[in-house]
Amino acid sequence: MSESDVIDVQADCAACGTPLEKGDLRCAICGKSAPRSSAMVATEIKILRCTGCGAAVAYDPKKQAPSCSFCDSLVEVETLEDPMEQTEGYLPFKVSPEEARAQLQTWLASLGWFRPSDLSTSARLQELRPLWWVAWVFDADSMISWAADSNYGSGRSAWAPHSGTTQFVFDDVLASASRGLSAAEVDGITADSPGSVIEKPAVMEIAEESGAEVLMAGLVQSSPDPEATAVPEATAVSEATAVSEATAVPEATAVSSGYDLTTAQSEPQGADNATVEQFDVQRSQARKQVAAALSHMAKNRVAQGEIPGTRFRKLQVSLVVRNLVTRRLSFPAYVLAYRYKGDLYRVVINGQDKTLLVGKAPYSMAKIILVVAAGLGVAGMLAVLALLLVAMSP
Repeated sequence: MSESDVIDVQADCAACGTPLEKGDLRCAICGKSAPRSSAMVATEIKILRCTGCGAAVAYDPKKQAPSCSFCDSLVEVETLEDPMEQTEGYLPFKVSPEEARAQLQTWLASLGWFRPSDLSTSARLQELRPLWWVAWVFDADSMISWAADSNYGSGRSAWAPHSGTTQFVFDDVLASASRGLSAAEVDGITADSPGSVIEKPAVMEIAEESGAEVLMAGLVQSSPDPEATAVPEATAVSEATAVSEATAVPEATAVSSGYDLTTAQSEPQGADNATVEQFDVQRSQARKQVAAALSHMAKNRVAQGEIPGTRFRKLQVSLVVRNLVTRRLSFPAYVLAYRYKGDLYRVVINGQDKTLLVGKAPYSMAKIILVVAAGLGVAGMLAVLALLLVAMSP
């Protein structure tokens, strides 16, 4: 994080060093009283609230009851009082609408054999909407204390207690505050996993369309303790979830290379007639959600690399945070709607890196049925052969 990225603060907390923002009465981390010079000034702001998905977008008196860019429902004017979260910077668009359209066609053509053969040629783009969605980006120093039972060093027993402390530095960690983008969509355009598809398993889609009930049995390795959790491989946390309710706990993700935080500007630039989503939670509630995201990420970090052994249970984590700096940024993206044979599908594309996109796409039922029939035919032939071998055996 560069010095230019840091928000305008009144002072640092004398106890823990966390920057105090204008309007803070107490430190968000340790609760120590803030200097009187940071007293807040109450104001009112107006937003447009979607009657469908609940997203809040910037109010423009020139627009008369526009539709929501996320779900196409009507929006209504709503008045909010401070202290509310406000965007501090807008990342500009680097992907043009023409590039977004071309990337959609490229993506549709790359989805594989189980998709319709004419998907990329027959799909018709219905709508393309640029927008800025909102998220918190925070940095913090932390000390994590943990305790858990693990199978490491357990001897004759199944479990042995373990504990430890470790330091983590959270740098440019993102927690989504968007109501318009889902958790999977935010993850798809911020994580380094280009070309993600949001979908149900193909067999489940077949079952739903045919009205049949399908029983799927997976091969799951049994565990003597139902509370046991396998220790995951050490990988970067890549979850992010949209905050759909005031009590929702956002998960966290490191901001990928697809977004360049150093390009943040004071005004939205790079797209005409774009929707600007607004933060719509009070500052105190926002900080609770950021703290919850930090705790969630700390627990994941411990589970991924601190606990010895191959299985663990009863993980408890305590987090002490210092020097928490939170920025409220708006990120560019395109929401596209395309139609294929009467059905409408949605795709979201990162506004700075067109290779980071996520969306839905149809399957070719004929191809799936062909594969299932071929599999059943092979299984039937093997069963007949087995019966013949049994009958011919002495």
